[in-house]
Amino acid sequence: NTDIIIMTEGLKLVRKKLINVMAELAKFADKYKNQPTLAFTHFQPAQPTTVGKRATLWLNELCLDLEDLDHVLANMKLLGSKGTTGTQ
Repeated sequence: NTDIIIMTEGLKLVRKKLINVMAELAKFADKYKNQPTLAFTHFQPAQPTTVGKRATLWLNELCLDLEDLDHVLANMKLLGSKGTTGTQ
């Protein structure tokens, strides 16, 4: 149970930091929304895009990570504690 409590508290810290990173990345995307650049695919230049658009794609991935993290936090369960070692 102690391990689960420690993991839950650690995941809450990671969640807070993830939200802060997402907020900063959103500011970055807004700042550079009109800055042109080339998109890349398979390490080759592809079509024109903007730095802001690229940042929003990274932000989308972080949103999915936040969803996963919230799911894990919502489903953390303490184990039973019968007996001296908790194994009964």
